[in-house]
Amino acid sequence: MPHSVEQKSKSIIWSGRADLRDTGMLILQSGSHLRLYKNTVQQHAGFNDKLLNWMHLEAQRHSIPEEGREGGLIMDEMSISEDIQTVNSGEFLKLVGFVEMGQESHNLEIIRTNKKEEQLANHVLLFKFLGNSGFRFPFAHFPTHQATATDLFIHFWDAVSYLQAYGFTTQYTNMDGAITNRQFMHLHFPATTPAACRFKACSPVNPTQFVFMIMDIKHNIKKLRNSILASGGSSKRLLLLHGHRIKWSHWIAAYNFD
Repeated sequence: MPHSVEQKSKSIIWSGRADLRDTGMLILQSGSHLRLYKNTVQQHAGFNDKLLNWMHLEAQRHSIPEEGREGGLIMDEMSISEDIQTVNSGEFLKLVGFVEMGQESHNLEIIRTNKKEEQLANHVLLFKFLGNSGFRFPFAHFPTHQATATDLFIHFWDAVSYLQAYGFTTQYTNMDGAITNRQFMHLHFPATTPAACRFKACSPVNPTQFVFMIMDIKHNIKKLRNSILASGGSSKRLLLLHGHRIKWSHWIAAYNFD
């Protein structure tokens, strides 16, 4: 993105944010306050000890109790536009916008594709800790070209290990029902099914602990709705319960009856 276009885009974003703040509909922090937080730690892809230490200090500053430092590890992969930008680190210029999944994932990708090449990132994988008392902190991100189940496995347990080193305990993970997330979950139960083990996976970081694999309920409800919508009618797919057909028209009839 040309420098002038980038600056203009940022100006539009900040202007729109200021207008929204002035309406009083939302209580938003000032731009200078956000810049102060953004520049507290130099950001980069992967796990950052300075960022994790900041997370630890924030928990101390807010007097987060021990039970509040236990909680879930939220994984989410979001799509982004492919783009290359130049970042000035003070000593040299760096091109950002490429996939940065770490050396282990990079080596596995070379073995899988038999190619050694740089790819532009079109997704960002985010890791966020959500404590049982509400404390939350995004502590790592990885530019990806859609992460594989193996990538998720590697970085998830690395994240659990980093969190443990800074005094945070992972009791569960919450993720949507994307195919890679389901494959990631099944990697923990090679000899059985997740349901047979009550979705409880043994932690390789600490074998005395378990981590529960949770599929986001909102995503599951949406999948159920879409499956019912596609059941019957012009679709060949038909859902059955005890031999009886399940159709969306049943919900319509129940609504009209009520």
